[in-house]
Amino acid sequence: MDIFIDGAKRAELQHEVEKLISKAMTSHRIVNVPVIAEQVWQRCPGLNVALEDIEAMVLTIAERHIFPMEFDGRTI
Repeated sequence: MDIFIDGAKRAELQHEVEKLISKAMTSHRIVNVPVIAEQVWQRCPGLNVALEDIEAMVLTIAERHIFPMEFDGRTI
């Protein structure tokens, strides 16, 4: 995961990703990678990070925790 942003912005982005992944696991028991990435992207527009980079972060964090994932862009 090579997102080139400074430490504070990266930490904010990662916190938001982890928060939404946790919420998804609690409510749906699956991580919908493109949906969560879109939600993070909309919540953090000031970070100016590409949606694809956020998707990569969501994927990496979900893989690290061995969470089930789907790649359906439709909102749950």
